Amino acid sequence: MLIDQYLRPRHFEEIHTITIDSTPAEVYQAIKKLDFSHSKIIRFLFWLRGMPKEALKLEGFLDIGFIKLSEKVGEEIVLGEVGRPWKANGDLRELDANQFCSFNESGFVKIVWNFHVAQLNEGTRVTTITRVYCTDRVSKRIFSFYWFFIAPFSKWIRRILLRLIKKDVETTTGSTQGKGVEKP
Repeated sequence: MLIDQYLRPRHFEEIHTITIDSTPAEVYQAIKKLDFSHSKIIRFLFWLRGMPKEALKLEGFLDIGFIKLSEKVGEEIVLGEVGRPWKANGDLRELDANQFCSFNESGFVKIVWNFHVAQLNEGTRVTTITRVYCTDRVSKRIFSFYWFFIAPFSKWIRRILLRLIKKDVETTTGSTQGKGVEKP
């Protein structure tokens, strides 16, 4: 996967998958136009975090500090950011993909998030992976405390996003044969 090019060693990782009864192309299009605002829960959680309305779309994450690290159209998109998410403003660093890879300043975390689609015998598997690498022991200790409280909500959001993609594809294609949420 492309995500491995940007953050193979990691301190934290979460993986979520869903199988959708549709083609990879249709599923990928649904990912690209994904509107998080269709979930009241996500809207509320983003509001609590103080995130702007632009963040309620995948492309909107590019407006709030994430960068598109890589994309293989129809298969995978990888976003990343460097910052201190435990701070109210996130203390984000503005970087390009090359700077992201070489960044190693103490006191920060590097975060990558992807959506990957793969053809199965029946349907398409969508995987979303979130990885976090802490640049030093202090940032790892701080992020560990932050993650203890935030991780359940992060996981909840990822699962909702996958269900939104599934619902969008099945509504568009008329399919109801999806296989449901699965664990890796």
